[in-house]
Amino acid sequence: MHRQDGSLLPNTEHIKQSVATLLATAPGERVMRPTYGCALASYIDAPINSDTILDMQIAIRDAVATFEPRATIDSIAFDAINGKQGMLNITIAGNFGIATIAI
Repeated sequence: MHRQDGSLLPNTEHIKQSVATLLATAPGERVMRPTYGCALASYIDAPINSDTILDMQIAIRDAVATFEPRATIDSIAFDAINGKQGMLNITIAGNFGIATIAI
């Protein structure tokens, strides 16, 4: 179901929406599901280096494997956002197509 208008979504679009919601939710944010979410928010203000990128990839893969079993991740790419120091676009490709989020 589309989160904005309640319309039905094709399966791949529903998975993409679910993955985006999962990655935008911090663990502990949902009272009835305290473990639901992805720890990406914990990397805000972390240095953007290979260790942080690897940790974020692990956090994304773990969250998706745990909470969205319909999704299969093929690749995760991190790109700096032009003109916005310290911000990243995260592009995730999988069986749901491509989803991009910014942190």
